[in-house]
Amino acid sequence: MPEHYLKIYKDKSVYVREDGTCEIFLEGSQSSEAARRAADINQKLNSGYLDNLISGLVDGTIPFDITAVPESLQQNLRDLVCSVTSEVGRAL
Repeated sequence: MPEHYLKIYKDKSVYVREDGTCEIFLEGSQSSEAARRAADINQKLNSGYLDNLISGLVDGTIPFDITAVPESLQQNLRDLVCSVTSEVGRAL
């Protein structure tokens, strides 16, 4: 069974579905709103947001109920975790 995959080019990204059909996403310059959102995300990550979130989930100070997450999103998370090979993990 063929798998879906993503091809990345300098000027576009091409998502290839299991049936071989493609969806093309052209790359362009960021809007000022997108640049503002990206800067906000970078600032929060640099301030330890992700580390604090993970620590809070691990030590139980941040409650989390997996049953509240839709099954389709749970499957997406499982697929993402399974896609990280040891080689990719080292690169990350």
